[in-house]
Amino acid sequence: MPDKIARVNRAWASTEFLGRRSRWASWYHASHVLVLHRALQALSDLHLSPSSVISVLSGGALRPWTRTIYESTKSSTQRWLYARLIEPPAMWGEERVRYKLQRWMLPGIPRIVASRVLRRLRSLSRLVPPRVHAAVLSTIWNRWCTLRRFQVVSQTRHSCLLGCISGEDSIEHYLRCPVLLEVARRRLNLYLSGSDFWAAFFLASEGSGIDSESTLARLALLVYAVYRTTNAARNSGKLSQETARRAIHEAIYEGARGHSRASHFVVHCFS
Repeated sequence: MPDKIARVNRAWASTEFLGRRSRWASWYHASHVLVLHRALQALSDLHLSPSSVISVLSGGALRPWTRTIYESTKSSTQRWLYARLIEPPAMWGEERVRYKLQRWMLPGIPRIVASRVLRRLRSLSRLVPPRVHAAVLSTIWNRWCTLRRFQVVSQTRHSCLLGCISGEDSIEHYLRCPVLLEVARRRLNLYLSGSDFWAAFFLASEGSGIDSESTLARLALLVYAVYRTTNAARNSGKLSQETARRAIHEAIYEGARGHSRASHFVVHCFS
């Protein structure tokens, strides 16, 4: 194999037909010799070899194989290798969350904060419906369709859709908005200051209080409620503060609907 690759590369490098070399570049790089070489290199990077892969797939059976073992090994080779080659590194999730959190300038050591957020995201999947979990993830990922996200700078003053007279249409404002914090206190029994809420909404608070299932679920439901309310107001028009409070209140119930654990946290948050 190395000799064949060397000969192909020498022929490619020494050709006098430069026009053909340019036009046929894609054909050359897709040649079976180079594709096979890249596949073997990818296996080597995973500390695997063809013999070790075959040994795993055949269950270590000695040759000659039975027809059943042969067919089983043959049919599962490509699927098994594909799964290994696209499998993300063990730390990929933490690195991705760490990258996304840079946008929010949260306090703390970035690696530790990312690990904390990822752990709580995984716990949250058991506590709330997927729609609520998705809203929290969309917040961390900065997916809200706000004016600030789309850099409409000239129109951001006094554009809070929840009725604030000085707030802007941005995640940075909504997660500190007095309307939202009032609903959090009155309806979900969440008494955190605006600065604490900022980190808590991203599941990044350092304190252990957020790690309780009830607090984690209520924070997620509140994020979902304001996310849903602002999306609705973006289509129908800016809300008054009283209307916004009622809409967030109703969205909390809508977020928990059909999920026994989330509904329990909403109903019993003052017990």
